Parts: sequence; structure tokens; C-alpha cells
Amino acid sequence: LPETSTPSNMPKPNTTTSKKRFDPISPLYLLKYPNMSIAVIYTSTIFALIYLQNALVGPDFSSIYNSSASTVGLIFLAPGSGYLIGSFIGGKWSDYVLAKAKRRNNGVGYPEMRIHSIWLACFILSVSFILYGWFLEAKLHIAFPIIDMFFGTNNLTSFLL
Repeated sequence: LPETSTPSNMPKPNTTTSKKRFDPISPLYLLKYPNMSIAVIYTSTIFALIYLQNALVGPDFSSIYNSSASTVGLIFLAPGSGYLIGSFIGGKWSDYVLAKAKRRNNGVGYPEMRIHSIWLACFILSVSFILYGWFLEAKLHIAFPIIDMFFGTNNLTSFLL
């Protein structure tokens, strides 16, 4: 691919750079900026909730709905396809929010403008997890939590930032 190949007329890289000491604490200094803090808190909360839900799908569905291991494995197709579709929809939504913010800012845009795309996701995610828990607690038909896993907890909301 032409965009990934290295042109032959490029200068040789400087190999005499000094070694810098590894500092694992320095990335934490970025948290003093509010936009970075919001992004880190949002993504870590989303990751924790999705991890928790995926860890509990097997025990919940096998105890509540008497599902076999193969049925529980098939249940994971719903969130998996939700992740896939959600990454495309979320990317388009984030691009739309950025374009709209650029128009309001006289054509000038910066990456932090995408943060505003998560507010819809925060609402959808909250409602979706409440519904998911309620569906399991009320022992409704197995289709309800599976549909919720596809549309709500894993689709648009997961990949907006």
C-alpha cells in the first residue's frame, strides 16, 4: 500500500538518542485535565460493566433459564454482533457530532468535541442495564435479556468515545 510504504528518499533515523528512564506514573498526570478524566472514567466504567455482564451471563442464564453450556455460548452471539454493529454506528454518530460541533465553531474542530457524543450513550446504557437486571430478576422470557444485550448494553453505547 502506498500510504504505508517508506519512501526511499527519507533520511535515516537518528540512532544516537539518549535512553529515557521508564516512568509508569507519568501517564497519570494526564488525569489532571478534565477532558481526559471524563474519557478515562467513561471508558473504564463501560469496560467494567461489559466485563461484569459477560462474566455473569453463563451462571445467570444456566440457573434462571436452565440453559446448557452450548446454549449459553450461542447467547454470546447477541452481544458479539452488537459490538460489531455498535462500533460502526457509534463511529458514524461520533463523526456526526464532531461535524455538527465544527459547524458551530466556524469549521474549526478538535478531538475533544467528540466527547459530547457520549451523553446519549450514558442514558441508553443506564436504562439498558436496569432493564437487563429486571428481565433476569422477573424471569421473563429468555429473548428479552438477549435482545437487550444486543440493542442496549452492547450496541451504540459501547463505542462512542
